[in-house]
Amino acid sequence: MSRAEYAASARVRRISFSALALDLAGVGLVAAAGAMLAARLAVAPLALALIVAGLSLRVAQYRSRLLAIPLALPWLAFLLTAAVSTNIAFDPLAAQQKFLLIVSGIALYFALATLQTTFAIRIVIWGLLLICAGAGLYFVTQTDFSAAPGKFALVNELGARVHALAPQFGWHTPHANLIAGILLLGLPFAIGECYNTARRKEWWGFIPSLLVTACIAFALGMTTSRGAWLAALLFAFLSAAVYGAMRLARHFGYSANVGIAVLLNAALLALLALGAFGGEWLSALLNSAFGAVSSVPRLTLYTQVYQLIQDYFWTGAGLETFSPTFSTYLLLIDVPFLAHTHNLFLQIWFEQGIFALGAFVWLLVAYYLWILQRRKRMNWMALAGLAAVTMTLLHGLVDVPLYFSRVLPLMFVPFGLTIAALAPFKPLDARAALAARRMNRIAIAIATILASAAFIFGIVKMNDLRASWEANRGALAQAQVELPPIKFSDAPPAQVRRAADLRNAIARYNAALELDARNREAHARLGIIALDREDFETATRELEAAWQADPHQRATIKALGMAYVWMGEIDRAEPLLKQIPEAARELRLAQWKWEQRKRMDMAARAAAILERLE
Repeated sequence: MSRAEYAASARVRRISFSALALDLAGVGLVAAAGAMLAARLAVAPLALALIVAGLSLRVAQYRSRLLAIPLALPWLAFLLTAAVSTNIAFDPLAAQQKFLLIVSGIALYFALATLQTTFAIRIVIWGLLLICAGAGLYFVTQTDFSAAPGKFALVNELGARVHALAPQFGWHTPHANLIAGILLLGLPFAIGECYNTARRKEWWGFIPSLLVTACIAFALGMTTSRGAWLAALLFAFLSAAVYGAMRLARHFGYSANVGIAVLLNAALLALLALGAFGGEWLSALLNSAFGAVSSVPRLTLYTQVYQLIQDYFWTGAGLETFSPTFSTYLLLIDVPFLAHTHNLFLQIWFEQGIFALGAFVWLLVAYYLWILQRRKRMNWMALAGLAAVTMTLLHGLVDVPLYFSRVLPLMFVPFGLTIAALAPFKPLDARAALAARRMNRIAIAIATILASAAFIFGIVKMNDLRASWEANRGALAQAQVELPPIKFSDAPPAQVRRAADLRNAIARYNAALELDARNREAHARLGIIALDREDFETATRELEAAWQADPHQRATIKALGMAYVWMGEIDRAEPLLKQIPEAARELRLAQWKWEQRKRMDMAARAAAILERLE
């Protein structure tokens, strides 16, 4: 080797070592911040300082090229909606905790997406695998399957034996669905490591990879999370279908793109046919596949959540607000019922509003479009990241395992690793660049059409939209007054509502009705306020207007039925309250309370409707 060649080789080694050091330092600082926030240590300023330091390394390394990072704009738009949702939440502390987790997750994405060295990517992957394997082992060994049995007897028996043999730490054991969500992130990378090391005959790496894969797969089975299992099986089916369509298209002399297009159109036609002709059979199938949550079928739950979302359509109700809001304003009960929506997309919409949902959908479309443009450069790391993202989204159709938890930043990891594995800063070849420009033009055209349609709709329905906005503001103002006191069992929302100053919220609802006299949200909220303040005539009038606007909204049905009872209109109350499972139990309690107040006339009305319901 000549002196010049040796100097060039040494320079490449120095560059690679410096790039590796910068990669590990940037990711390490941001990951450490995320771990601090997940542990809820009282070090938020330090965590933010670490995030700034980690991202500063990337700024110094990339400078203006940072603007070219894929998915940067949708992530920043999503972050903006999260910031707004933090400010409007009735519990600022809980909202701030989740917001900082979102900040650390998006920062982790930027740190991962800009990784320059394959070795650093492999180190991150192994870090993720160790987290997943550790979480799986902890769950299997520390869960008492005898005291908290799962869905299958064989799993319970095996888990009980493992639990008896393992030492117990006495720490909190996370929910099985959360563990399953974490394991779904790691499983594709574990399988990919097995494939890569076996292909390269690196047996020193293959054996650990195989052990980690077996550990993750075993723990995933022990969670008995049907949503996670279904996500993994559905992804495998979709992958096989796409691969088969591409091979079949090539066999007949067409491009792989034609095969994918035919498959997508066939799937769309099948869904349309099922929707048009499936009827009750399709509904039963979906209910069976999705299961139930606390005895409530998931499809019914999703309908109820969507009904509640209408009250907070534009802004969302705020981060970490679902449980008390759902119980108070949809179920009209004074105790928490569900922790989250059990659907990732509905959770985002409920907490952060329609613009956050739009940003998230934008992100996903951009992600899959970006991968499609670079499919010829796919490697096992990118495929693993794609699989992890897709399975997380499929799992998110029936649960919210990561976005509701302290380990929320992990959700951003496969996005970043996918981008890093495909070397985003390398230019596409001429043909790929041309195809990418065409796809971008199509995407822009579709976005322009949708934006134009939304603009025209907004012009036509201006008063309705303004009324919805005023009702949304009223719902936020009402929650700010009523919901914080529910932390104390002696002050439920209905009791707070009787004496609380709700003039601001009521003014917003009246403003909404001036713009749209049929606004369901405003009528329903005014009716429920009047009902709890025992102004039954006003409650009946407002709730009847809300019911006429939407006869399927659960809160309206329940509140109107109760208003009819206290007005003595038992015949009109009966068909409404028969739709509410908890109505009889609440009426018995109401009857007792009326008797304590010596209001025997009202107690008699409760007894009359109870006789019919029971």
